[in-house]
Amino acid sequence: MQDIHDIEPPVPVGMDPFLIQMLMILTGILAIVGLGLLLFFYLKRRRQHRVSQNTLMLPPPLPRDQAALNALNALADAMEKDPRQYYFDISAILKIFMGKVFDMGVPEMTTREVLATLSGLALDKDLTSRTRDFFEFAAMVKYAGITPDVPRIRKDTDLVRDFIRFVTVGSVASMEENSNRNPTAMNPGKPQPSTGQDIPLKDRTSENFIPDSPPPVTKDNRSYIPKGQ
Repeated sequence: MQDIHDIEPPVPVGMDPFLIQMLMILTGILAIVGLGLLLFFYLKRRRQHRVSQNTLMLPPPLPRDQAALNALNALADAMEKDPRQYYFDISAILKIFMGKVFDMGVPEMTTREVLATLSGLALDKDLTSRTRDFFEFAAMVKYAGITPDVPRIRKDTDLVRDFIRFVTVGSVASMEENSNRNPTAMNPGKPQPSTGQDIPLKDRTSENFIPDSPPPVTKDNRSYIPKGQ
């Protein structure tokens, strides 16, 4: 009589259950990472689209004279409250405007350097004198502790406005005169003698700027008056 052996244990068929669990976990991790990347790129693209829309809706930049006048008008409340800070601000506005108009590093200049620069600009003599006086007095207010009275503050404020308007009107008049007096623009084959109008505004001096006939000065609209006229 033969012995009866025990039943053989079950033989596993197919993949290992542990391996299946690991694959399921890995698949879940990849799905989460994929969804995170999709959400990231979606939000990034949405943000860029919003920025581009806001950029298109921005108003055009103001002309330099209007920007300077607006900045000056915004300081009206500080005129009497803090005169020293007011002179810091209005002198900075004028220096920034001069730097843009004459293409010079005026904002970084000292008072002495600005005064030296004024003598080389083609400005009206009276305006040059008033501007020189303004910078000299502003330096004393800012650094010497002088307290200006209200009439003097208003006088210097008017000077800054006059300078901005004068230079702006002068630049426009200069371009119109240059267009009318320079036939080379209409006939480039014929070079014409220079009258000084083709010299950049920042480089004009009394020696190299001699206009044929300066524009008239009116009460409401003072035109460009070169230095020495």
